[in-house]
Amino acid sequence: MQDLNKTIAENLLTLRKQKGLSLSGLSEATGVSKSMLGQIERAESNPTVTTLWKIAKGLNISFSSLVEHEKKPFKVVRQKNIIPIIGDEQEYKVYTIFPFDEQRKIEVFDVHFSPGCILKSESHINEVFEYVLVYKGSLEITIEDKSIKLQTNDAIKFYADKSHIYKNISKGTTKMHNIIFYG
Repeated sequence: MQDLNKTIAENLLTLRKQKGLSLSGLSEATGVSKSMLGQIERAESNPTVTTLWKIAKGLNISFSSLVEHEKKPFKVVRQKNIIPIIGDEQEYKVYTIFPFDEQRKIEVFDVHFSPGCILKSESHINEVFEYVLVYKGSLEITIEDKSIKLQTNDAIKFYADKSHIYKNISKGTTKMHNIIFYG
């Protein structure tokens, strides 16, 4: 986890400087306390998925911009080598399969939900689509006031500029691939 925290720290510091923000300015933009942001930049904190999403949204960047390593011309992914980002109560895990690709404007995650897990996702910036492909279990997605139930091998595409909620409605772990496209 220390390597991931160091990557997040380096990326956050670089992104903050690129945007010309102080820690106070970053705190205002993201809603994350100045002290927490400082701890993250010094790799002294293990930020939650929720905190990283707040930072990404506040900076108007992709989530994976905070967690990606050095870019290479190709990438073979072996999930066993990925350190997941753990949900606040350890009820879900997010594996960054492919971090944000600037040219193609996508990022790909593998998300595992424990039984009964409810994950509330804040709205993303305009023109962002999410593609969700459930490959194990059952998932209910609520977008504003509309709920859709997905079973194994079902998929959905939706505008992600509205708040949305993921809920594992199966008795076991539910797993999905989540592709986020920044239009």
